[in-house]
Amino acid sequence: MTSEPAAATGPSKPRNGSEFRLIKTVAIVVAAIVVLFIGTVWIIRSSSSPRALLAALEDASGDEREQIVIRLNLARGDVVGPMIEAFRNTEKPAAYRAAILELLFKRFSRTKAARVKKVLEQSLKDESIEVVRKAAYCYSIYLERDAQVPLVELVSHPDVEVRKQVYMMLCAEGRWRRRGLWRYVSRGEGGDERRDKLVADVVELYQKETDPELKFLARSVLGRRIEELCNEATQAAQRSDPLRAEDLLKKAFELDPENHQARIRAARLQFSLGGEEAAIAMAGEYGALLSIPLLPAAPAVDGDPTDDAWKSAFSSQRFFLTNSRWSAKPATGRTEMRIGHHDGRLYIAILAYEDDLDALVVKHTTRDGDIWRDDCVELFFDPDNAGKRAYQFVINAGNAYFDSFGGNKSKNFQSDHATDVFKDRGYWCCEFGISASEFNDAKITSNSIWGVDVMRTRIGGAAEQQAWWPTFGSSHRYHLYPIAVFQNAPEPEPETGEAPTAQKEPADRPRPPGGRRPPPGPRPPPPPRR
Repeated sequence: MTSEPAAATGPSKPRNGSEFRLIKTVAIVVAAIVVLFIGTVWIIRSSSSPRALLAALEDASGDEREQIVIRLNLARGDVVGPMIEAFRNTEKPAAYRAAILELLFKRFSRTKAARVKKVLEQSLKDESIEVVRKAAYCYSIYLERDAQVPLVELVSHPDVEVRKQVYMMLCAEGRWRRRGLWRYVSRGEGGDERRDKLVADVVELYQKETDPELKFLARSVLGRRIEELCNEATQAAQRSDPLRAEDLLKKAFELDPENHQARIRAARLQFSLGGEEAAIAMAGEYGALLSIPLLPAAPAVDGDPTDDAWKSAFSSQRFFLTNSRWSAKPATGRTEMRIGHHDGRLYIAILAYEDDLDALVVKHTTRDGDIWRDDCVELFFDPDNAGKRAYQFVINAGNAYFDSFGGNKSKNFQSDHATDVFKDRGYWCCEFGISASEFNDAKITSNSIWGVDVMRTRIGGAAEQQAWWPTFGSSHRYHLYPIAVFQNAPEPEPETGEAPTAQKEPADRPRPPGGRRPPPGPRPPPPPRR
C-alpha cells in the first residue's frame, strides 16, 4: 500500500478578520472616551469661569443663585476683576449689581484689596437707591467699625431706609454701643470737623423727619453728642472750672432742650458744686425730682395697695423705656408707682398692669437668683447721692427676692416685701418697705438728698423694661438717677463730734446733705431751661 503525502505546514490565516475588528473597536472606544473627557473638562472650566458664573447669576434665583454664589467664591483666577466690571455696568439691573456688590464686600472682608475698597466707597454715591441701600447694609455687616466711617456721609441721603441704617449705626444699641460707629466719627484727620458737620446735619434732619421712628433715632444721635458734652462738663467741674462746665452744658441743651440726660446731669452738677437748693429746684423743673411725702401711718406690706396710707403717697404713672438709645421714649405698658416715708422707713408700691396676667413669667424662686429675668420690679437707692454705687432690690411676681450693694449680691438687708396678683383689677402688685438705717445707718431727714430710681421688667406680657427716670440701656448708671427729697421729715440730729466709724466721713469734716463735699470755687448759674 502506498502512504498519503504529509500536509504542508505554514502561518495560519486570520479567522474572518475578527481580531482586526476587535482592535479597531477598542481604539475607537478609547479615543471617544478621551475626547469626551477633554470636552467635559473644557465645558466645566468654561462654565466655571468668573465671567460665565456672573452671566448666569443675572437670571438665577433661589437655590440656583446660592449655588452660583458659592461657585464664584471658589472660582480660580481673577474673580475680582470681572466682579468689578459687572458691578460698574450701570445698564445691568440694580438688583443684580447689588448682589455683586455684596460679593465684593465679602471678598474685601477677607483680602482688604485696595481696588475693592475704592469700589465700596464709590457704591455709597451710586445713582441707584437699591445699590446704596445694599452698600449701607454691607458696610454695617461686613466691615470693622473704623472702616465704617464713610457711612456718615449718607446721613442726609434722601432715602428713608438709608438714613435709618446710618442712624442705627451711629446710636448702636446694647452690646454694640461700646463698638458703635459714633466713637470712630471724630477719630483721625479732620475728625472734629466731621463730627460737628454730622451733628449740624442731624439737628436739621430732626426737624424735618416725619416718621416717628426716624425722628426718635435722629434725636438719639444727638443724644450721643450730648453724652460727650455732659461727660466733659463733669470733668471740667472736677478740675474746678465751673464756667467751662456751664458752657458745655449750654451746648448740650442747645442740641436738645428736653434731653433727659442733659437735665439730670445739669441738676447733679449743681449738687456736686455745693448748690443743693439750685439742684433741687432744677430737678423739680426738669421732672427729675421725687418729692417723697410723709405718710400718716405705715402701710401694711402685704401685696395689696388698697391700704389708706397709700392715699397720701407720691403717685406717678410716667415711665420710660430703658432702651440704650440716648433719647427717652415713653413706656408702652402701664405702671403706677407709689412712694412715701414714715418713721424712718421708705415704702414703695408698684402696680404692674397686664392684659393677660396668666402670661406672667416667674421661673426663679431662690434668694439672689436671676430674678430680673422674670416679670419683676427693681428698686435702686443711693443715700449718698454720689452716683457711684447703689443698693439694689429685685422682687418678681412670685415674691422671690434679690438684694445687693454695688453689684455685690452677698450683701443682705432686712426689708419687707410682698406681691400678689389681682386679675379683677388687671395688675400684679409689689409692696416694699425698708428702714433707712439698712443703708449704712443713713437717715431720712429734712435735708436728706438721695438718688432713687424704680424700674419694672415685663417678660410675659411684652419684652420691655421701664424706668421712672431713663438710664439708657443700663439700670446701673447711678449718676443718671433722679434726685429724691423727703417732705415733713425730722430735722437732722446735731453733730456729736464722735470719732468716725468705718465707711463714714470724719466728724470734723461734716457732710453737706447727700454726703458730698463741694469743691472750692464759685457756683455757676444754671444752664438755660426751655
